Formats: sequence, C-alpha cells, structure tokens
Amino acid sequence: MSDDKIVEVYSADDLMDAEHIQRVLAEEGVTAKVVGASLHSISGKLPVQLATPRLWVHEEDFVRGRQIIELAKQKQRERSQTRSSWKCVSCGEENGADFEICWSCQKLDETQD
Repeated sequence: MSDDKIVEVYSADDLMDAEHIQRVLAEEGVTAKVVGASLHSISGKLPVQLATPRLWVHEEDFVRGRQIIELAKQKQRERSQTRSSWKCVSCGEENGADFEICWSCQKLDETQD
C-alpha cells in the first residue's frame, strides 16, 4: 500500500483487534495498513490514541471501510451476547464468547454462524 492519500479508518484496542479488522476489510476487498503496532511498549509516554494500533486505508475506501467495520463490530457484539465460550477444535484452547478466532492458534470457530 503506498502511503499517499491514505487516511485512518479505525483505532484498535490492541494488535489482535487491528489484525482481525484488517482481515475483515481484506475479505471485502479493502486493503488496510496497520500503523503503530509496536508502540504499545511506550504507551505511557504517548497519548493513548497514538500508542494503539490504527488501520489506514486509501482515501477512496474510507466510507466503505467504516461501514464494513461497523457491521463487523455489530455482529461481534451480537455474537458475544448469544454464545458461550468455546474450545478450539484445532489446538484445544478455551476461548471467550467474544472470540470468533482462537487466540492461541488463530483458527476460526467453525461451529458458529
């Protein structure tokens, strides 16, 4: 992704969140770049909004990217309210209800919609 005419589309809670949203965008054909992934180690010395990973997209993908992100976050909230924790069939790790991808091996929970 070239750095000209890119804009911030999302400020993630952590690197896992950023990478998840990056994959969601990619599945919809939107290329996103994670910026600030390694800044968490100096988070006490920077404003919090600068020390968290952020996703940047081409300016022309901003509106569509925001729509994709909002829909993904809404689906994630709905899933976490209706499902329980689950055990990964690949590695056997226990995952919380709000995880749709195993935190340990990054395999998708294929038992859920």
